Amino acid sequence: MRYTDEEKSQAVSAWRESGLTQKDYASSIGIPHSTFHVWTMQASGSNTESIEEKWTRRVSEWRASGLSQRAFAMREGIKRSSLQDWNQRLP
Repeated sequence: MRYTDEEKSQAVSAWRESGLTQKDYASSIGIPHSTFHVWTMQASGSNTESIEEKWTRRVSEWRASGLSQRAFAMREGIKRSSLQDWNQRLP
């Protein structure tokens, strides 16, 4: 099945609100985790953001989330150690 950009965007938004990991959410909607991961990367604009901009955004989202670094990293599908490193680098 082909998904429109709007459907992909809605799925990513629903995942962010769900609190599930990318893998669990992808499974719940019946798509491969690797496909859903690509959708999340596209939704975050990772093709146009610099690495520092991406991590600045992620660290800000983590700080506002109220989650532990571990829980946030699992939810976002990123390494906790990378989140920790960037949190220390950024003001």
